[in-house]
Amino acid sequence: MAKNGRIDLIMWTYNSAKLLPTVLQRINEVIPAELVNKKIISDDHSTDQTAEIARKMGWEVHLNRGTGLQSNKQNALSLVSTPTFACFEHDVLLSRHWWRRASETMMDPHVGVVQGIRLSTDARLRKLDAYEYARRSDKRSVDNNLCRTDVVRKFGFDESGSPRKMAQDGYTWVVMSNVVSDHVTRASLAETVQHDMRIHMLSLPNYTRSQKVGCFKIFVHSPIRALDIVRKTRTYSMLLFYPIDRLAIFFAYFTRDRKIE
Repeated sequence: MAKNGRIDLIMWTYNSAKLLPTVLQRINEVIPAELVNKKIISDDHSTDQTAEIARKMGWEVHLNRGTGLQSNKQNALSLVSTPTFACFEHDVLLSRHWWRRASETMMDPHVGVVQGIRLSTDARLRKLDAYEYARRSDKRSVDNNLCRTDVVRKFGFDESGSPRKMAQDGYTWVVMSNVVSDHVTRASLAETVQHDMRIHMLSLPNYTRSQKVGCFKIFVHSPIRALDIVRKTRTYSMLLFYPIDRLAIFFAYFTRDRKIE
């Protein structure tokens, strides 16, 4: 990444009006305006004020040419015109340290993607997120990332498969555990379960047999995992929430509509 290179910013949205003003304002505060080429939103046909808010805050708005989350991500990526781009989700409040540390990391030509981590704004789920990152320091997401455009277009933008493919070609997907953004969480744990089920129904074109087997194993072992979470975090609501959430994800894997893009 050239020191003075300008970058495109992209975001995919759907009925995101509630959080969008705060999230976009934080991005404006963190990333120097002189380094931004275009600010692009791909919107999945929202029925609220998402598009109007985005335009008022200086973002281009393009309608998703397909439907669903995966299609929306790909549509956003297709609109990038710079060698490096940043991508965000509408419910992540960016760390104020994100740009400085991400851009420094991207100076290494072998880094294909760099991201921070994000922890829930709900105190209970924040402890769960911290537990998960401690257990898996390489846990990836695509909601606060700086990316090489050609690398992502070549190897895809899947949090599980793409890092492995990048590594085979000499690129790394770096997770900065010391850069913590806030994941603005739903109003209740029940709403979080509904959200997680919906995301897993829409996130991939299809699920392989091995993915389904892996999901089944996670669900079966979820009560044991919940006990370990409680032991280490003292968050007793996880005894019920964690197995129910994994059941919802298991349900999504096995019942989703394969026609969803």
